[in-house]
Amino acid sequence: MFKQIAIVCLLSVGLVGCSSNHMSNAEKLQQSRESASSAVESSRNKKKDAVSIASKTVYYHQLNTAERKEVTFAFQASSDTTAADSGQAQNAPSPYTVDMQVTNKSDKTVKLDESKIVWLMPNSDVDPVTSDKTRVLTIKPNTSKNVVGLFSDFNNQNFVDTGAFCYLNLDYKLAYSYRAYKDGGVTSKNLTDKKLIAMNTPDDDNSSDTDSAADSSIESTPGEDTSASIKVTPGSQYENFAFTNISDRTITINTDAILLMVDSEFVDMPSDILADGEVVLKPGQTHVYGNFFGDASQTGSRLSISLNHGGNELWSSDDNSENGN
Repeated sequence: MFKQIAIVCLLSVGLVGCSSNHMSNAEKLQQSRESASSAVESSRNKKKDAVSIASKTVYYHQLNTAERKEVTFAFQASSDTTAADSGQAQNAPSPYTVDMQVTNKSDKTVKLDESKIVWLMPNSDVDPVTSDKTRVLTIKPNTSKNVVGLFSDFNNQNFVDTGAFCYLNLDYKLAYSYRAYKDGGVTSKNLTDKKLIAMNTPDDDNSSDTDSAADSSIESTPGEDTSASIKVTPGSQYENFAFTNISDRTITINTDAILLMVDSEFVDMPSDILADGEVVLKPGQTHVYGNFFGDASQTGSRLSISLNHGGNELWSSDDNSENGN
C-alpha cells in the first residue's frame, strides 16, 4: 500500500514538473515574439525620427517668408590696412573685410552655402561681389555661427550708397550694406528701414524726373545729393563746423547721414554730435556742429565731410581757402 502511494506521488510530481516545463517554454516563446515585435516597432520609430530630422534640415532659400524672419544676419566691415597694395599712395583707401554672424531662432536646422552669399547693387551695372568662402554652413536651432573674412578687398564706396548682402539673388536680402563699417555694423533689422528701402528701390519710370516746384523742403535721405545746397565752414583748428543752407528751400540734415573720413578711412560720428538728431535749416540759416574729428583733426593728413554717400563731398581739408589752421 505504501509503495502504491509513493508511486502515485512520484507520478503527480512528474506531471506537475512536465506541466511547469511546458508553461516555461510557452512563456519563452511569447517573450521571443514580443521581443521581435518590439524590435520591429523600434526600427520603425527610428526610421520615422530620421525622416523627421531630415525634413527639418533645409537650405535658407527653402524657408518660407515667416521662417526666414527667424534667421537673422549681422555684417561688420573693417578697414584692413595690412591688405593695402605695396607702394599704395598714402591717401588711397585700404580695402575692407566683412565678417558675418547668422543666428537661427527657428525650429529647423538651416544650411547656407557660403559661396552663394553676394553683395548686389539693385538696378545697376556694378558687378556683384562674391564671397571668399566655399563651405556649407550648418546652423542648428537657437544657435549662432560666425564667419570671419566672408568678403575681402571690399571697396569703401560699397558702404555709402545703395547695395545689399544677399543669398543667391535680390529676392533673398540678408541686410542692406549702408554704413556697415560703423561699430556694430548692420543687421537684418535694417531691411525694414523706410529710408534704406527707398534708397534701394528704383525710381518709378512714370514719376517726374525733377522735383515739383511746389516742394518747399529737402531732407538728407541716404543716396540723395543735397551737397550743392549746403556750405560747410570750419572753425579755428577745426574745433567746430558751420553748416549753412545756401538754397531757397528748407533743408533737414540728419546727423546719421553725415559721413566723416580721415586719410580716406571712414570714422564714426562722435556720440554727442550724433545725439543732435535732425537739424532743420531754413534758407540762409546756419547750424554749428562741434569737432567731428577729435584728435585726428590735428594728426590726419586729409579730412573730409560728405552727406549721404561718399560722392557728395561737402568739405575737405584740401581746400586751403576754407582751412581753419
